[in-house]
Amino acid sequence: RIPACSPQRPEEAGRDQRRRHDTEQTPGAQQQPPIDDTGLRRARRPVHQAWLGTLAANVVVAGVMMLWLLQHPGVESSLIPPSEADRLVNVEFERYYSEFAASHFAARVWTNNAWVAALCIALGVLGLPVVYLLLQNILNVAVIGALMIDHDRGSLFWGLILPHGLLELTCVFVAAGVGLRLFWSWVEPGPLTRAQSLA
Repeated sequence: RIPACSPQRPEEAGRDQRRRHDTEQTPGAQQQPPIDDTGLRRARRPVHQAWLGTLAANVVVAGVMMLWLLQHPGVESSLIPPSEADRLVNVEFERYYSEFAASHFAARVWTNNAWVAALCIALGVLGLPVVYLLLQNILNVAVIGALMIDHDRGSLFWGLILPHGLLELTCVFVAAGVGLRLFWSWVEPGPLTRAQSLA
């Protein structure tokens, strides 16, 4: 005697059908190869190296320029007249950070740095404009820093410039690194064409 088979439930039949569909391969169909993100990781690496190198180079050059200016005070006098230097050291530098409300000052600083960062990226393909913008920034920091330290106001200089400089200037360095990377991508495209390297 053949035992009677209980009818299969609709949900069980659906699961079995999906399982058979997953296990069966359609003739001629090919499985998609796994996504290889090695190229993406390799592309990110030069960008990281570019902005970290830009940061390190700017810090070193600014430090060297500041030390040189401290050892040659006559150069500072030729760049900034003594009357303007006294006003900058005793009034203007500190007032720049306290003249406006905190929200207005933050908006002003961020707007300026966003503009510089946009210029670094937009002009990055040319290379030299990015270097010029960075040198201008380094020169300002080095001259004002040497002037403040020479007048025994170094603690005020570092106390005011470091809190906003660590974050905002890092953003500028990242943008400059990206811009210089764009420049180098068409100077030395490697196995790619220059258009492919820029893209």
